Amino acid sequence: MNEEKLFNYIKAKYIDDLQPTQGYCSFDGYSIKYQALVELKCRAKHYDDMMIEQQKYKALMRDADTFGFVVYYVCSTPKGIYCWSLLTIKAPVWYENETMPKSTAFDDKSVTSKAVGYLGIDSSTRL
Repeated sequence: MNEEKLFNYIKAKYIDDLQPTQGYCSFDGYSIKYQALVELKCRAKHYDDMMIEQQKYKALMRDADTFGFVVYYVCSTPKGIYCWSLLTIKAPVWYENETMPKSTAFDDKSVTSKAVGYLGIDSSTRL
């Protein structure tokens, strides 16, 4: 699954007024009706613990506070789609990962160190 398909699935099944963000933003979509911000990730492999970058987490939490919205982190894997309401779960423990790609959206294949945490699928809602 790719993010466009995941976005359309979430819109059709759960958040009917989900709108995409324009340009660079810490979240992929938002809903005025449900007062929600949605960040989407598509993983080619299934993991019982889904990684989230600390920088992304902090930006999502800041935006949730700014807008007064809930924030959902949604990950698809070959085994299913998992959703976390980040405001209702405990913040991840952060680890330094020294072999992270600088970017996944561009052709730059260099690596850098990033702080990451893990969200267990046991604390998610399976969609």
